[in-house]
Amino acid sequence: MFLLTSQRIPKLKSNLSQRITDSSSSTTNLNYSSVQESPALSKKFITKSSASSSAIVDDETLTVSATSFLVKKFGENGKGIGKFSNPQDVCFYDNETLIVSDSINQSVQLFDILSGNVKSILFDKKKPIRDLRRPIGLSITPQKHILVADYDQRCIGELHSDSRFIRKFGEQHLVGPKGVTCSISDMIAVVDNKANSICLFHSDGKFSHRFGSPGAQKHQIAGPHYAAFDSKNNNIIVSYFHNSSIKIFDIASGQLLFTFGSNGNRHGEFQGPTGLTVDNEKDMIFVSDWGNNRVQVFDKNGLFIRILQPKDEPLYGPQGLDFNSSSQMLAVADSGTHTAKLFSVKDLLATETSE
Repeated sequence: MFLLTSQRIPKLKSNLSQRITDSSSSTTNLNYSSVQESPALSKKFITKSSASSSAIVDDETLTVSATSFLVKKFGENGKGIGKFSNPQDVCFYDNETLIVSDSINQSVQLFDILSGNVKSILFDKKKPIRDLRRPIGLSITPQKHILVADYDQRCIGELHSDSRFIRKFGEQHLVGPKGVTCSISDMIAVVDNKANSICLFHSDGKFSHRFGSPGAQKHQIAGPHYAAFDSKNNNIIVSYFHNSSIKIFDIASGQLLFTFGSNGNRHGEFQGPTGLTVDNEKDMIFVSDWGNNRVQVFDKNGLFIRILQPKDEPLYGPQGLDFNSSSQMLAVADSGTHTAKLFSVKDLLATETSE
């Protein structure tokens, strides 16, 4: 069952703050004014019923009952094959394979989606590749190469799915990379968490340009975590942990176009947004709301659509996200439960909202 609500699930009673970033400096609360704030939609919902889902509606809660939303859970707490200590990101390699990074175990593992079993290990402590040792962000190039953001080595590693090394790049330009994403035109964007900026690279790893600077002004950046290109690949969407907002920039100029979100636990509010992914067909933006233990869904303009909060399989400190448009599956790196989770959101996204 998914509970779509503005009410917060209590946090797991463990030190989740150590699992936020593996990233950077201490968490500080900065108050930013927005260039353009997108208001949340009214808490009125129009719902559809089907054989697999039904909805109970009021101003605060929308509950969709179904047994099939959690498709698969990967991994468990621990070290070794098929286990995680701090899963940071997830990425669909194809319809059959899910990739998961783990910064504490220093591993990237490939899982079979159907069985949930490990297919292979890209690298780990026992099988290192070119000093890659603290993987966080993941992405796939159009050529099916795997990109891994290594926070400690300050670089992006590019590998084949069978662990063959292709290249490392960005060492001269990155300070603490976290999120990485690749456009259909082969432009690679890296979220430099430590430098509070976004770096753009060409498909061959050559540096293109950088934008962003640390600070509390509207156009400045503080604590960026993950990023995703929009459906047209003209803009980049970036999550900002420290000031609980999402910002959209023009890729070429680095100009801030608009921002949405603020600190809180109501619809459209965040307590430390982290992972991002986009449904390019429906122009929907999925955001991991780390402190509120949920995923929120917005339209391309930042208008709130709904909250995805699995009641029977709670999220605790969700981080990286990826969406598979062909299967309508949402993958979540759930750091607090030391697992990666795969949800079918087809029926949820079919539920309409209106003011």
